[in-house]
Amino acid sequence: MAYKTDNIVVVGGGSAGWITAATLIKVFPNKNITVVESSEIPKIGVGESTVQEFTSWLNLLDIDYKDFMAYTNATYKLGIGFTNFKTVDSPTFYYPFGQPDLTDTLYGLNDWHFKKAFNSNILESDYLEYYYPQAGCLNNNKIIIDQPDLFYPYYKVNKDAVYQFDASLFVKWLSIKYAIPKGVKQIIGTVGNINGDENGITSLILKDGTLVSGDLFIDCTGFKSLLLESYLKEPFHSIKDVLPNNKAWATHIPYSNKEKELKNYTNCTGEKNGWVWNIPLWNRMGSGYVYSDEFVDDDTALKEYKNYLNSTKMVYHDSNRSEVLDFKKIEIKNGYHERFWVKNVCAIGLAAAFIEPLESTGLMLTHESAIDLVNTIQNREYVTRWDIDSFNKNNVQNFKQIVQFVTHHYQLSQRDDTPYWKKITMEKEYPNDYFELSRQVYTDRYFTATNWACIAVGLGYKSVTPTIAKQSAFFRDINQRSILGPYFTLRDDRRKLWKNIIDKAPTHYQYLKENIYNEN
Repeated sequence: MAYKTDNIVVVGGGSAGWITAATLIKVFPNKNITVVESSEIPKIGVGESTVQEFTSWLNLLDIDYKDFMAYTNATYKLGIGFTNFKTVDSPTFYYPFGQPDLTDTLYGLNDWHFKKAFNSNILESDYLEYYYPQAGCLNNNKIIIDQPDLFYPYYKVNKDAVYQFDASLFVKWLSIKYAIPKGVKQIIGTVGNINGDENGITSLILKDGTLVSGDLFIDCTGFKSLLLESYLKEPFHSIKDVLPNNKAWATHIPYSNKEKELKNYTNCTGEKNGWVWNIPLWNRMGSGYVYSDEFVDDDTALKEYKNYLNSTKMVYHDSNRSEVLDFKKIEIKNGYHERFWVKNVCAIGLAAAFIEPLESTGLMLTHESAIDLVNTIQNREYVTRWDIDSFNKNNVQNFKQIVQFVTHHYQLSQRDDTPYWKKITMEKEYPNDYFELSRQVYTDRYFTATNWACIAVGLGYKSVTPTIAKQSAFFRDINQRSILGPYFTLRDDRRKLWKNIIDKAPTHYQYLKENIYNEN
């Protein structure tokens, strides 16, 4: 069966719905694209943090970042910080965006491990400063805008920096300021019934009686998955065996000291039964406690979260200040559907799959699927079974690879202080496809995956790759120290040059205040 795509109906008006509609109308201005948005279904309202692919998506749509940032209270995000993930009370380490500078290295990413072997007192944080020019930005909350040659091509703020923003305002901006002016039609209404045949869905009947017909239906109805799961009965595969976090308490926090607390990264802090996110926006901070109800009930989790909020110096300074906040409980459905596209229904966003928010991958899975959808139907009058099968294979495979990356954060953790941490780290002792890359992260094949390496080093992984250790005969050849010593000196000199540039740069707060929000 082949399907036409002239009339596309997007069901759901949250982030997934409007990201999909905006992407489609940018590439297909002559197609009839309609978003059916219910006023009865509340939006989750989180998903305020993005990763590097988001900037590429903005560029694809020719979105002016300054206009977008000012409307959504956006801030820059240069990476992700992890606190208390290695052990209880372990310092923050970063996963930076951008690329490592491997100038003046002998063994590339392995050089630092030899340096660490020579001096066991060197902290894991030195790894970031050794390779990444933007490390000083993360450590000192600075922003580099004018691109110095010494930083290029390893880091460029409007390429490698991404954004933290108000999710509700983002949806509003994307619909009102972008998609609708370009031709996307909006229908406010709730789906009451669905008409279909052996080829899929033929039309929707809204509760007010409105009939909405289409060739292709995009399911952006969130965890409910109204079209794909509820109507077409596509099987859902849970991943709670490897990522048991299935709930979250979330809130919005006013700043105590905005200039100090407005960081240029999203921070994740390990707690007794999960972890807490802190996402600094221009007007307030978004925060939440992700946990597993296998180990803690909702009320106890909320108490743990409030204790964190009242005790941490990062966001709170006043005792019991958390009592004045509004807390929202969120159900998390970790897993994926066997197929994302069935017949003439394609699910995007939460309706298709979701991975707990540790690496801010929710929006990435959404806009990357939207781009894949565009690529699938581009320059084709009909979509065939082959096209649909290819889309499903690509998206399911991409999902599983991200699951591997997220589990990697737990696999190499050394925490065992609570039943939760014992459970979530012990799985590495058992065979499981999701953990294969964690086991191989320091084999020659995966060591060049620098995002994996940054996480592993931050969690205390100390080995070099087997081949490099063999080639250099590290443990037998005493000359390794004299061979590598000059390279360490060259790297130290390079770090001093980076520091001189960063010392002159504005703080994150200063730059946003003067250049994005025009406040004096």
